[in-house]
Amino acid sequence: MANNIKINYKGLTPIWTRPWLLVVLILLVYANSWGNPFILDDVTHIQDNRQLTRWENWTGVFTSPFFEFKEVGLAQYYRPLVKLTYKIERLVFGINPFGYHLVNTALHCINTLLLYLICRLLIGTPGPAFIAALIFGIHPLQTEEVSYISGLGGLGAVGGILASLYLFIRFRISGRFWWYLLSIFMFTLGLLFKESAMIMPVMLGWLIIIFRPNRDKPDGRLPKGLLYLVPYILCLAGYLYLRSSFLVKTDFLSGMNEEIWIRFLTFGQGLWIYLGLYLFPLHLHFYRSLELLPHGWYLLPLILLGTAAVFLFKAAGRSGRSFSLVSVGLGWSIIALLPFSGLTPIFLEGGFLFWAEHFMYLSLAGLGMVSAGIFSGCLASGPLRPAVRITAVVCAILIVLSLGILTIRQNGFWSDELVFFERMNKYEPDLFRTAGLLGIAYLKHGRIADAIQADIHARALLLSPYGPDRAAELTSMDRYMLKIVLWRLSQSYRMVQKYDRALDTARELEALYPDGYEGKYLMGRALSESGDNAEALPYLEAAYKLRRDNFELVRTLILCYQNLGDFERSKKIWSEASRRIPEFRKAKEILKERGK
Repeated sequence: MANNIKINYKGLTPIWTRPWLLVVLILLVYANSWGNPFILDDVTHIQDNRQLTRWENWTGVFTSPFFEFKEVGLAQYYRPLVKLTYKIERLVFGINPFGYHLVNTALHCINTLLLYLICRLLIGTPGPAFIAALIFGIHPLQTEEVSYISGLGGLGAVGGILASLYLFIRFRISGRFWWYLLSIFMFTLGLLFKESAMIMPVMLGWLIIIFRPNRDKPDGRLPKGLLYLVPYILCLAGYLYLRSSFLVKTDFLSGMNEEIWIRFLTFGQGLWIYLGLYLFPLHLHFYRSLELLPHGWYLLPLILLGTAAVFLFKAAGRSGRSFSLVSVGLGWSIIALLPFSGLTPIFLEGGFLFWAEHFMYLSLAGLGMVSAGIFSGCLASGPLRPAVRITAVVCAILIVLSLGILTIRQNGFWSDELVFFERMNKYEPDLFRTAGLLGIAYLKHGRIADAIQADIHARALLLSPYGPDRAAELTSMDRYMLKIVLWRLSQSYRMVQKYDRALDTARELEALYPDGYEGKYLMGRALSESGDNAEALPYLEAAYKLRRDNFELVRTLILCYQNLGDFERSKKIWSEASRRIPEFRKAKEILKERGK
């Protein structure tokens, strides 16, 4: 293969002539996101997570899963650096979301600068590098990772990937081995932020194929530089072993049971959707459902991309720098989506059944390189009239302004969770997650009737693939999600004093989890509040045997004993609860008053 990218090494310095402008622009478009509240997973992972305030065993973040679910079969992730960063942020910022947003924006600035440096090293000129980094930095699709505080894992993983790639290119240019060691180290850090960093060796392999330093002689074969991938692969193997040691077995990969051609077509559908969102970033709403049996025409983007990849691979050796940038970027944009494609066993956040817009974060780096390569290649293709050049520059400025305005607008949707979830439900009314999240938002805002309707819809969507009488066939994840919806629905019915419906929903939950305390507690509470304490007591006692640290359960049981006149048992439960639950620390004083 001929030399694919020729670099003017003398033109690489100084490299900090334009990056400051990138940082300023990013800060401008994301400044309105800094006042946004905690939303979605931010509430459970940060705001209500008391574990973040405990530092007596901070090394435990490296030996425990990110989500410490007790139910076997639920999604399990190993992201120790995310947990450690949350601990540090909680220590510094408390529960003020402003500081967390600043950290996310800072990481996004770093990632944008790394992409700029990579492109600068690849083509030796700052113009296309600036364009690629600018698109990556201010495109509205990036708000789903940057404005969302829980996007920290993705930001850290992409930072590790880009830093590793940049250091490897420096190593190939200079031959200094310590750049290579630093590259491996940064790859390791990326893995510890999020599993999606696993695709970095594939991205590096594509870069090695396309990028050949001038001192390498063409030999017509794949470059020997692919041997440099071995330490990364060994590092990845060690990470996978470590990850499997601390995560429980899960059946969350149920989508991998579908036939490969279904998953292949679904991936084509996702690529088609994301290409449209990249070119026309309108109607962004976080989650997007995919058809399980997509139409055959979704093969078109896969065929086109495959043909383009072969063409670029063949033509890269006879092309200029701009075309080589397109080659690298196209490969990276596709590789970055592989973990979410359903084609690999790396299951991240339900990628096979639906795609979230923040899946595009790293892929947008490749698309930015493609756009920059095409734009600069057109301007450098031959002598152009000044009017043509001026028109091209004006169009580029208008595009940048449009992207910035759309990003600022998109940040605004994160300022009110109810507006955010209603927008999601508007575009994805048949997606379970959107209905469930909308139900939570309505409940928090006191709109109980709307919350009930949203949760009824969520339950129907969750059961629709199985049928109302086939709940036993649910996967572990679906069973867990249904449990949450039924719990919330029973509570909502009780709030509006529809105790019969609350009791029926609680019985449905009891049938779903007969060994759990949830259904028993909800049945007991609905009966107790409707005035039937005698019938409620057996359910509450059964729930108490299974769960003795739930404040509401213990309080309801104590009130039930008191309403039945059994003050001795009431006092006994008070004494037991005072040793387990902080809310009952003053149990003795209350018992004295009751004794009077």
